[in-house]
This record gives sequence, structure tokens and C-alpha cells, in this order.
Amino acid sequence: MNLKSYFSKKRSGIQFSYYSKLNTVKGNILLNSMPKSGTHFFKALLQGMGYRFCGHISADNSYNISLIRHGKNFFTAHTRKDIDGGIKFLTIRDPLSMTLSQAYYIKKRSDHSRHNLYKELNLEQSMLAILEGSKDIKPLLNRYFSMFDWAKRNNARILDFDDFKMAPQLMQKVLNVPNFDKNKVNHQLDGWTPTKRVGNREVEADFLNEFNLNHRNILKDYYAVYESMLKQRPYDI
Repeated sequence: MNLKSYFSKKRSGIQFSYYSKLNTVKGNILLNSMPKSGTHFFKALLQGMGYRFCGHISADNSYNISLIRHGKNFFTAHTRKDIDGGIKFLTIRDPLSMTLSQAYYIKKRSDHSRHNLYKELNLEQSMLAILEGSKDIKPLLNRYFSMFDWAKRNNARILDFDDFKMAPQLMQKVLNVPNFDKNKVNHQLDGWTPTKRVGNREVEADFLNEFNLNHRNILKDYYAVYESMLKQRPYDI
């Protein structure tokens, strides 16, 4: 394991240790998400609004989370652990775009646990492996259901990545705060994520349209769940 991979895996623990005592984080906002559904984007958005990032909670750590009622502290998460108090969100994304992003990410990151399984597959095959599952890997739909069940159990509000990418100022309404400094927010969003892709968007759009046509039967269950969650957004578009 190289140094970059080591510190990437240790980063959340270091952040929690820095911002907390007795293994307890004092934050009032939890941004939970499916992987590749805007985790870094929403982190940058809140930081641009003056909120302090307290760390990332993954399924691999066992930190004792304490959400308080008020404050300007938040953390991101990929977790299905029930958490009391505070304000909780589940960020979601169009299933096809999310699957494409996840496939690119796994194929690019040599330190990813599934990299060796996907590196020899082309992009379409990688996306199908994510959607349908493969040896020792459950279909992505299983995680959809489990994360959306988490949202119901924890009374989490639904935020759609594409809505906020087009209109970041929606967060002012969602959090019911008086001010929204576009310059500060845009400064953070300009460099929001180390996983942001740069490529030909027209070629990518054509690929996704063709993929959707060829694999509509696989995607229909994903979109049924996704569209039902969109109805629970706490804002109007």
C-alpha cells in the first residue's frame, strides 16, 4: 500500500480525533450518501456556506456519533447505522450517471478493493457488473434499498445531486439560513472534488443514451426506487 492510499484510509480517523474527544463527534448535520452521489460536492457547498467539516463516516469505522440540535458542524457518510438527533440528509443521484461515475472511479483507482475485478472490463461491462452484481459482489440495487430504508428509519431528508449542481442556492432554503454568499460557495465548488472527471460530455451523453436503450430492463427497477425518493425532496424545483 502506497502512502497516498494509507493516509486516504486513515483520514477520517485523523479528522475525528482532531475534532472530538472521547471518540464522540459533536456535529448537527449528517450528509449520508450512496457512493458517487455528490459527497464531495455537498461537502464543498456547506463549507462555502461557513459550515465546518468534521470528518467522514464509513461502514469501516465505529465512531460514536452524537448529533446535537444546533450548530454549524457537519460530517459526510456512507453508512447504514441509525443515528439520533440533528439534521440528517440522504443525497441521491440519477442511477445511470451514478453507475457511470462509480465505474470510472473503480477502474481509475488502483487502491480500490474492486479494481482488479474491473480493470480488464470495458466501460459497459463494468457498469453491468455494478448493476447486476458479480462474484462476491451484490447488485447495486441492494444498496439502493438499504440506503433508502435508512432514510425512512432516520427521518432523513432527500437531496438530489443534480438539483444542487444546477442551483446550489437551494441549500439556503433547505437549511433555512438568512445568507448565501455566491462568491464563497463558488470558490469552494470550483475545486470541489479530487474525483471530478474531465472529458467529452457529448460523447458521454451518447454513450449513456445507448446504454439506457440496450439495458432498460435492468435499469427500470433502479429508476422506480429513485423516482419514488425524488417525491420526498423537501424543496420544489
